[in-house]
Amino acid sequence: MDPVTHAAVSFGIFSLANSAPAPFSPSLIGNIVGSLAPDFDIVLRMWGPLTYLKNHRAQSHSVLGITAISAFTASLLTLIPGLPSEGFFQIFFWTLLGALSHSILDILNSHGIKLLWPFSCRSFSIPLLNIFDPFFIFPFFLITFLPGDAFSKHSLFLLAMLYLIFRFYIRCRIARYLKLKYRKKALHRVLVMPSMFGIFSWIFIVETKKSLLVGSINSFPKKLFKPVLKELLKCKDHPMVQLALNSKPGEIFKSFTPFYYIDLIRKGEYFYVQFYDLRYLLKDRFLHSATVIVSEEGDLLEGLFHPFSPENCIAI
Repeated sequence: MDPVTHAAVSFGIFSLANSAPAPFSPSLIGNIVGSLAPDFDIVLRMWGPLTYLKNHRAQSHSVLGITAISAFTASLLTLIPGLPSEGFFQIFFWTLLGALSHSILDILNSHGIKLLWPFSCRSFSIPLLNIFDPFFIFPFFLITFLPGDAFSKHSLFLLAMLYLIFRFYIRCRIARYLKLKYRKKALHRVLVMPSMFGIFSWIFIVETKKSLLVGSINSFPKKLFKPVLKELLKCKDHPMVQLALNSKPGEIFKSFTPFYYIDLIRKGEYFYVQFYDLRYLLKDRFLHSATVIVSEEGDLLEGLFHPFSPENCIAI
């Protein structure tokens, strides 16, 4: 999610319990800092986009990470002279609530977070929202900036929660529609995720025995159904693909995304094994990909990661 959404939601929740906080309240400052702090892992970009993408939404977004961030922030705020006097545990509580709201919001889009790091590297995701959704964030702006009684503000919070439930219903409805539409194709699973930008459009992945059907669909499929953009044939059983899967580049890409597709292209005496992250479809291409080049003899010649664009080539 974007920083505005994180701060607005956290500040809105703070405003529900604190109708008139002091302008420089340490709890309020901690709450806002906590709502943004997990994304401070952007400093990892100094070591390149691959390091950043491998570790983003891991350590700093986990339960252990946000607890440590909140304790550190609360400790600093108790030491700053001139701020109103508040107890450590009060500041820690509101800072932790801000950081927790950040992690929960990030669970609600396609990338997810590694909530249980370092005990588990599994990514948790309930994909309901894209990067910025004005319908979700608007009630929190009203809670924060408009005068009103507690009932009105709690009603606005309830409205935001009902919007999430509505998004969940739409997602389930589209999944049922796709299962019905492709019921004759020996379905393995159907995944529906928010598109990168369109609030009322979704990306879908329909996995069958032989292929993956990937495309976009409107929130109301019976009125408008867009054709499948890509039908991707599976080729995991090929020995060169297996070699690439077990290589360092393959292991990195598998840890990066749980939803990927592998393509195999032969060029002369070389095999090009292409990995695609299916979570992010931008027009007619996937946002993140990787390439592993293998010789006819089975020697791994090169591994490249392509973050955000095929033109970006980072050696792995």
